[in-house]
Amino acid sequence: MWGGKFEVSSDMAGKPLRITLDWAGDADLDIHMFDPDMHILGCDYGRGAVRNTIPDATYSGPDVKPEWVEIDGMTEGTYLVAAYANESDGPVTATLRFDYEGEEDQPPDEPSNPSPANHATAVSVDADLSWTGGDPDVGDTVTYDVYFGTGATPPLVSNDQAATTYDPETLNNNTKYYWKIVATDNHAASTTGPVWDFTTEAEAGRKGDFNGDGVINIFDFVLFAAAYGSELGDDNYNPIGDFDNNDRIDIFDFVQFAAAYGT
Repeated sequence: MWGGKFEVSSDMAGKPLRITLDWAGDADLDIHMFDPDMHILGCDYGRGAVRNTIPDATYSGPDVKPEWVEIDGMTEGTYLVAAYANESDGPVTATLRFDYEGEEDQPPDEPSNPSPANHATAVSVDADLSWTGGDPDVGDTVTYDVYFGTGATPPLVSNDQAATTYDPETLNNNTKYYWKIVATDNHAASTTGPVWDFTTEAEAGRKGDFNGDGVINIFDFVLFAAAYGSELGDDNYNPIGDFDNNDRIDIFDFVQFAAAYGT
């Protein structure tokens, strides 16, 4: 009695599948595997080498215990594993025959990590959309459908794109937008993400027109004077008076305010 056993295991949906041969005692055995087309992986005793005609297969070799065969990307079919006494390809000591039904496809990951963030406000009108995608199955490819618009059920604006970004071009100010992503892999399995939303920034006021009446006049001069000398963070700082956008209101801004006065 050789006291041996075969074990078949896989880490996820048969990827990769590993067959292990272990045995008790001092018997010198080697493992051979045959795929459905009777390609072999194992020892070639005549040449003293390992022969492998099974694609994507790895063999531990005859000089380890336990020996193992590992195959990634297996196709469906009936496989045969045999333990041989290694003298001149000696008698078969044990066999294992099993049917492999193929790897079960898993759907793509749910789209996540939206940018702009969900419910974000004051978003730039030049913002692009981006998200995190992917697929748990190694080797699968994923494409994305982008739904985007101002309604709670946004329309499709881009389909079957590979990129995880989308440029909606210039957006409207002070507008709420909704969007979602549908991910589809190369096996037609799909995952729909949640509907996200964000609101764009309000339209910036005209420089110098503090009261927003469309004319830069004495009333605006009073407010400019109140903000003069302030910096970003000060209570009296007002970006309407910061003509050169350097976070402070100084003589250079006054020159531009004076030039705009009366318009």
